[in-house]
Amino acid sequence: MLTNLSLRNAAHLTFRRWRLFLIALVLPPAITGAVLLRQKSQFESSASVMVKIIDQEMASPDMLAQQQNGNASATMAQQIIASQLLIMTSGDVIKATLERVGLENVYPDIRK
Repeated sequence: MLTNLSLRNAAHLTFRRWRLFLIALVLPPAITGAVLLRQKSQFESSASVMVKIIDQEMASPDMLAQQQNGNASATMAQQIIASQLLIMTSGDVIKATLERVGLENVYPDIRK
């Protein structure tokens, strides 16, 4: 049994068993490469969308450079949301939807 493992003894053991040393260095990457090359490619997409609402009067480059707060954008966004809510809850839209889809389909228990 080796009691003194110096650099010379380690080099002697490595070169005396060079086949085993070579197998230990080459075999794991070769197995990993073989497994990875046989795998099907999987693509994962990640995306993000940023929407910035700017009043057209404030869209000039000079005004954008001067504007530091987002109050105009927030006000514009609130106005757009309020107008969309008005459109969705208007009586004309509800009436047209009920005529198109059918009252029985929307409210099936109404005949009872």
